[in-house]
Amino acid sequence: MQRAQASGAIVSSLFPEKVKHQLYEEQKQEQQKQAVQKENAFSAFANGTTASNESSKPIAELFHETTIMFADLAGFTAWSSLRQPVEVFELLETLYGSFDKIALRRKVFKVETIGDCYLAVTGVSWFPFRLVRALRTS
Repeated sequence: MQRAQASGAIVSSLFPEKVKHQLYEEQKQEQQKQAVQKENAFSAFANGTTASNESSKPIAELFHETTIMFADLAGFTAWSSLRQPVEVFELLETLYGSFDKIALRRKVFKVETIGDCYLAVTGVSWFPFRLVRALRTS
């Protein structure tokens, strides 16, 4: 129960009311469909056929002034396999440290770094970037 409340609090703080409502409605509809889907799957299995799963509608909005950057270092895996771990770490730390400084100056939000991939976004006015940064540092 506490986990559900925590998830609800996160959704409430991160998403606008419209998106939050859509997420909750989809969850409610999904729960209602589960019993029917289980029955259909069982019937399909018993009849030797397959049951089709309906997918939910994507939650997407158009932001004309938004940019998403996904930077991946070409040839990184091959390069890093021939290097000592400290060399790989120093390269990524130097490169992404520079990206982070530029992002801070330009008000770009670094979403994540995953290995040699750097993901950043700008132009999404409703997203509470300061809150996320504060949570990451605490």
